[in-house]
Amino acid sequence: MTGLTSTRDQAPRGSLKVHGVPWLRMKVGISLLLVAHFATMLLMVGTTEGGRYTAPPLLQKAAVPAMPYVRFLGVNSGYRFFAPDPGPATLIWARIERVDGSSEWVEYPSRTRQAWTMAYQRELYPAMLLGAQVAPSDLVVAPGRPRVTELGITYAMAFVRRLARLHGSADNRVAKVELFSVSHAIRTPQQVRSGWDAEDLRLYFPVSLGAFSPEGVPLDGVVRMGHERPGILEVAERMLRESSASGSVTQQAPDMPGALRRLLREHPELNAPGDERPLQERIGTAVMSRDVQH
Repeated sequence: MTGLTSTRDQAPRGSLKVHGVPWLRMKVGISLLLVAHFATMLLMVGTTEGGRYTAPPLLQKAAVPAMPYVRFLGVNSGYRFFAPDPGPATLIWARIERVDGSSEWVEYPSRTRQAWTMAYQRELYPAMLLGAQVAPSDLVVAPGRPRVTELGITYAMAFVRRLARLHGSADNRVAKVELFSVSHAIRTPQQVRSGWDAEDLRLYFPVSLGAFSPEGVPLDGVVRMGHERPGILEVAERMLRESSASGSVTQQAPDMPGALRRLLREHPELNAPGDERPLQERIGTAVMSRDVQH
């Protein structure tokens, strides 16, 4: 019994062509490209260090030729932000000063300002990119060099220009922007048992990137970028004093860093006059008031 046969069935094996290329060769080529792509992603996972994991030197050398490819596609993540060993999150805090002398502190990303997931992710990515370009505190840097890579300096300048556009107006332009890259640590099990909240100020570690003009030009040069690491109580004191003077504390400004907004909401006495104790001491006492005594 004979039946209808397709052209493909009648053609000799391997003779089919697509735009002049044999089908079998094209299939093998596409398969090899897919295998190489996923192998490259596995290399990124294996070479991204974090927590207790140290990347093997052999894997690090194998990943070098693939770096231009993964950077171009943006797939150079190590996916180590999941349990059981996630790394710290990175935020951007900025002090924006306008020509009329007023100032405000803003945080990026902000769930209060961007409740929509996609918009929040767009704010999160610049903070992650900038934080990755800041040298860790235990890394020795040559004298006279910034603790921020050249790429990080470019990121910072571009982000400052964006802040100047977003937070300034024709009548009251931005005069200066101070930028901080802030590492937000993950709570340890002991800290959770002690009653630490996820937004506990003791989990925030700011790094000053310096002051910039609204055009993104570093006002103090780039040499000192990343060298100053002010204590969180020092930064919180500045925020509280300036916010109290401008009245944004009582208005609960949505752009203010969330950790400080929450602290002020739970401890409004921090904004009340009459307490003679140093403000940093009062902030520290308020933070530790949540601690559970064992």
